[in-house]
Parts: sequence; C-alpha cells; structure tokens
Amino acid sequence: MPSTKAEGYYRRALTITEKLAPRSLLVANILDNLAKTADMRNDPAMAEDYRKRSVVIRHGEIRGRMNRAYYHVKSEGLAGFRCQVVPDWDALLNNLKPDPTGVELLGYLRQTHFEVSVGPDGASSVSRQSEVAPPNEQIAARLRAASAAIEQVLTGYFQMATMFVGPLFSDGDESAKVEDLNGQYRISQKQGENEALISMDRDLMITEVKVSMSGTEVTLVPKFSKSPKGYIATGFDGKFSTAAGNAEVVVEIENQEVEGFALPKTVTAIAQGKVRIPLSFTNYEIKKHN
Repeated sequence: MPSTKAEGYYRRALTITEKLAPRSLLVANILDNLAKTADMRNDPAMAEDYRKRSVVIRHGEIRGRMNRAYYHVKSEGLAGFRCQVVPDWDALLNNLKPDPTGVELLGYLRQTHFEVSVGPDGASSVSRQSEVAPPNEQIAARLRAASAAIEQVLTGYFQMATMFVGPLFSDGDESAKVEDLNGQYRISQKQGENEALISMDRDLMITEVKVSMSGTEVTLVPKFSKSPKGYIATGFDGKFSTAAGNAEVVVEIENQEVEGFALPKTVTAIAQGKVRIPLSFTNYEIKKHN
C-alpha cells in the first residue's frame, strides 16, 4: 500500500533526523506525516502518539524562542548583586498632604538607608538602617510607615523582575502549557493552589501576566524596550486584589549598564495615580559566575 511505503520512508527519515537534531521542527514535521500515514491505515492510537510527540517538540521550540526573546542577566553571567537604594524623600513628601512634622521627619528619612541583596535566581532581601534614633513616637511611627512603603515598592519590583533573571523556561521543562492562538501565545502553569497565565503577542513580547495565589489576584501589564540581546523590562502597570481591597500601581524603570549588565538605575512607583516614589540604585557590588 502507498501509505505503508510512505510510512517506511518517514520512519527512516525520523531515525536519521532524531540523531542529528532531536528537537528540531523537521522532526515534528516528520512525526506529523507519520500520523497521517497511520490515519490512512486506520491506526488511530499510533497516529495520536505521533501527534503528541510532534506537539511536545513544537512547544519546546516555541519555549526556546521565547527564552531567546528576552534579556536575562543570569544567562549573561550574573550570579547576584548587592546595592544601595536611595529614595527621593523630597519628591515623596511633596506628593503627600502637608504635615507639621514634615520638615523634621525629612531629616530623619535622609538618614535612613536601604540595601538590596539579590541571589543567582532572583530571590531578593531588603534591609534598612537608620543613623539616628527618632526623638519621639510620632516621628518613629511616620518613619516606620515611610520605610514600609519603600520596602513594599522594592519587594513588588523584584518579584516582577525575577521573571527575567533567567530564561522563562528551563531546559526540558514541560510543566507550562503553551497554546498557539493564531500567532499569539498563552502560557499557563499551575503549582498547587497557585496559577499563572502569561499572554504574548506574535513578536513574543509579554502583554499581560495574571497570577492567582492564596486569595490574591495580580494582573501585570509589562513594558519593554528592545535591545540586541532581547527585550528588557522598562516598567509595568499592576492591579492587586485581596480580601482587604484593591490597589493599582504604575512602575517606571530606567536601566543602566553596570560591569556589562543591564540593571536598574531608577525605579519610580506611582500609587493612586499621583503619589510618586522615586528610588535610585547605586554602589553596586557584582558577583559573576565563574
């Protein structure tokens, strides 16, 4: 039968191609043709097996292109860093309603220092130190509130930035489901009660990220600039929904080159559409992979 001859040809081609390029689209195309020949000889189980193997390869190829579309500091050799973060306290206080303690508070805020440490996989920790103790509880309470706001901005930023420390998908990771929607893509992944949904356009640029976890719903609309090494995040619009209420924030990111790596220079959070919280990143200590 013609289908049998064709199947024999495709099987031989598959054997050779899998040795040369086991994850190539050529292998997927051959598997698709084998599925058609299996259909012709009324073997639906074998046809389904061929198609499933083809889908795995095609999704792997898409994941590879997605990884290559973005700039990753880990892939460039960064193993972590430590830096100082300096808030623009004058700008922050100017956005808030007048307060009789403002002038006195500003002097203590300027003597509060923040440090961020980021590990090889993007996990971050924020610490702060104050050069002087507040003179009274009123000033102390406002210092705690202002410092907590800065730490919240930093934590939120680095949680988002973790996505782009390393490749979006590790080699051989098939836990994420990739759907091709007429040239656009949707990636879904679930771990326990946590679920993530990422949407991409035809140029593989992320257009939206939705995360559901422990009673919290997060929607991010990231913004990117294109570099020779891939997309680099320049900001995002975020919506957060919890049992306590809803919040919206816009984050603007200006990057700089530090020892060959694109790292944040300033991160400005805009809360409630008007309160600007500018943060400058300085005094980087870089750790590179050996």
